[in-house]
This record gives sequence, structure tokens and C-alpha cells, in this order.
Amino acid sequence: MDILRKDDVRKLSENNNYPSVSIFIPTHKEWNGLSQDITRYKNLLNKTEKELSELMRDKELNTFLKPARELLTDTQFWNYQENGLAVYFNKNEFLTFKLPEPVDEFLFINSIYYIKPILPFIAGDEKFFLLTFDQKETKLFECTKYKIKQLRIPDTMLGMDEMLEYYEMERSLQFRSGVRESVKKGRRNTQGAVFHGQGAGTDETEYKKLLLDFAHIIDKGVMKLLKDETAPLIISAVEYLIPIYKKANSYPYIYDKHLPLNPEQFPLNELHKKALEIINPLFEEEKKKAFSKYEQFSGNGKATSNIEEIVQASLTNRIEYLWVNIDERQWGSFNEAEQRINLDEQSTHENKDLLDFAAAQTIMNNGTVYALRRNEMPVKKSALAVFRY
Repeated sequence: MDILRKDDVRKLSENNNYPSVSIFIPTHKEWNGLSQDITRYKNLLNKTEKELSELMRDKELNTFLKPARELLTDTQFWNYQENGLAVYFNKNEFLTFKLPEPVDEFLFINSIYYIKPILPFIAGDEKFFLLTFDQKETKLFECTKYKIKQLRIPDTMLGMDEMLEYYEMERSLQFRSGVRESVKKGRRNTQGAVFHGQGAGTDETEYKKLLLDFAHIIDKGVMKLLKDETAPLIISAVEYLIPIYKKANSYPYIYDKHLPLNPEQFPLNELHKKALEIINPLFEEEKKKAFSKYEQFSGNGKATSNIEEIVQASLTNRIEYLWVNIDERQWGSFNEAEQRINLDEQSTHENKDLLDFAAAQTIMNNGTVYALRRNEMPVKKSALAVFRY
């Protein structure tokens, strides 16, 4: 499962092509749930076919459904599932997203895609990076609450051992050069040309300089990769290496807490868990600060729980923070010419879930969206918003 990103949501939200189909089902990692997963998907696909048969001719409908039907027999795909699945398709594209947690079974046919169920898994405001290094290897990971993915650091030595080998080779060349000069001058004594590596003869000052040089090389590669990022960076290394790396670091969002341990002694999932434990308080504090703005501004027009005001604000790039209840739906439509919201009790092919619509618009306009279950909402409302102005 790849990490879901805000750009994925932006691309989905830009779609305006009828009919566009959104399918969500819970799935199983275990092989014995495979048959149930395929059956769930097949049932929703049959329902899609039935609804669209009233609007499309048989040949057109068969062409439209072909990639969705082909997925039914893709054994490799179904054998490697996570805990949930989102499928999006129209006449131009067919997309699947494996999700880390179960989602409710749901079918949505409209001119737009339905994105609310995948929002809790989007990497963005709760993304961070983890840099691990030791004698043998250096690794950089992109992390979310649900996923850890290794990134390739450009122009970087793998570890201290590789760098020391490089220095030893350079010194060996210097040594041989020193011998040749001595021979030319009639001196056979090569004692002055001897250099020591990491072993018995390396003095502490020289070794620390090598470590700092190594840290600068890592930092250079990290900065090439993260130059446009603002997510926090956690360092994981044996304790004495961390202050050396911090001295070389030029990434402005390095986190003040680190993992002082030898990363090669821990499996990747354990490192991810330990990193989450130290970064989660930061994310929770940011959520509290956002909600304190809602409490502060809810009486003066800069915050609201009124869905009509929220939808209008989402269209004009006014929402800074939005909380949406993913367990509720508010069907309706927006008359842009009259700037009027019409609320409906049921879904049709013409209306939208206004909570979903506002969330999509907010993400497209670089606002922050907290997609929460009903019992996680800070206030018992379908949606809350804090405005930029």
C-alpha cells in the first residue's frame, strides 16, 4: 500500500465527469477473507450496472465497466489486500487505493468522486520523516500514522564503514605517494607516511571530524530530497551520533526529540511505533490549537458549524480548518449563480454529500481537514470550520 497524499485527493476532486463511480468495501489481509471481499465488490459492481443500465446502452455500458470487471479475476490483486479498499472509475480512468483500516461498504455514482472515507488516511498534516543511520547503513523514511516508506537519499554514502573505506583508500594513495617521494630523495624510512584508520590508531579528534564529514554528506542528500517539505524530521541513531548530525543539519524542521538507539537492532515496524510515540504529542497539540481557534472565533463570525456557511466558504478559499463527521452525510446541492444551498434528505445522481464536497474544496485550497468518526468529533456536529478571514 502506497502512502495516500493530498495530491491524490486533489486529483480525485478535480474530476467532473458523469458517470463517475466510487466504491468502498472493507477487506481482509488474511487469505480466508478473499472470497468475501470479491463478493462484496461484485455486488456493488452489479448494483452499478443496474443503475447505469437506465442511462447507457449495452455496448457503452460494457465498455465503461470493463476495467472494473477485470479486477474481479485479478487474483494477485485480491491476495494482497489491506483492511479497506476504495475504487474510483469513469470512462477515462480506473483507480484503486488499498486502505489501512476498514471502511463502510458504500456505492456513489455522480459526476464527482466521493472522497470522505479516504480522508483519515491522507498523508499531509500528520506526516513526518525518520532518518536512521549507523556504521553500516543510512535510511530515510516517509511516515504517517499508518505507513512507513523508505525513500532513496541521493548522492549519499550508505554508512560510516563505506566512508572510512573511502578515507583509507585516499590515505593509502597518500602513503604510496609519500614512499615514492622518500625513495626519490634517497630515504627508505616510510614511518612518516603511515596513517591509521578507525582501528587502533585513530585519535578521537580525527574520528569526530570524520563523523561530522559523514553527517554533512547525509544532510546534503536529505536536503535535496526534502527541500520543499515542512514535515518534522526525527533522527534515530546511537546517542553520541545525534548531536553530531544536528550540528551538520540544515533541514529547518528537525524535531527536538529523537530516538537514541541503534536502528539496525530493531525491526522496521518497531522503529515506526517508537517514532509515532514521540511525534504524536506534537500532532495532538496542533489539533488542540486548531480547535481553540474554533472556540475563540465561533461567536464572531470567523468560525461556524452551519453547513451552508461552510460550503460557501469552502468555495471561496476561506476555510483554514475543517472538521467533518465521516459517519454522517448531508445531501444537497449548491446553486452558484444564486449562492444558495438546497438541502435534501436522500442521495440522487444530481446532488452531493455537502460534507464531502466541502472537505474536497478545502483540501484543494490548501486548508486542513480533520475527518473523524462521530465519537471523535470535538463537538456533536456534522461539521465545524474556522475561517481564514
